[in-house]
Amino acid sequence: MNQSINIKVNQPANSGIGASLSSLLTVISSAKQANAGDTINIDLSTVSFVHPTLILPLTLLIKDLESKGCSLSFNYNVNSAGYFNTIAFPVGWNPKEKENWQALLAQFNNKTYIPILAIPCNAADENFRGVTLTLLGNIIKTQIGF
Repeated sequence: MNQSINIKVNQPANSGIGASLSSLLTVISSAKQANAGDTINIDLSTVSFVHPTLILPLTLLIKDLESKGCSLSFNYNVNSAGYFNTIAFPVGWNPKEKENWQALLAQFNNKTYIPILAIPCNAADENFRGVTLTLLGNIIKTQIGF
């Protein structure tokens, strides 16, 4: 029988990696009970900012739940919805599928974060991947003042 599952993502207690991993483990524990056809609400209402150690594995978990056939919805805090949209949560974006992707990424030069990206990893995209990673490296250097 299909069930409705609410998965609460807690704001990590501090900026440490351990706090992010603790929040992630709670989410994974809740997601284990999901089966094909279940309706899952990912509740991010208490989250205002997330580190990559929480958001990137969470993105992969969401992809896994979708591949199982689960129906997903998201609940955001009104103050952080724009942030999640800006980083392209939950699916990220593929630079190969974006027109003017380099200009889009360059907009992050003056931010403290970068969007979630799906960078192609097959042999045919080796050159494109190199260009993308170089651009990301330059953006991060600019962000940290290097």
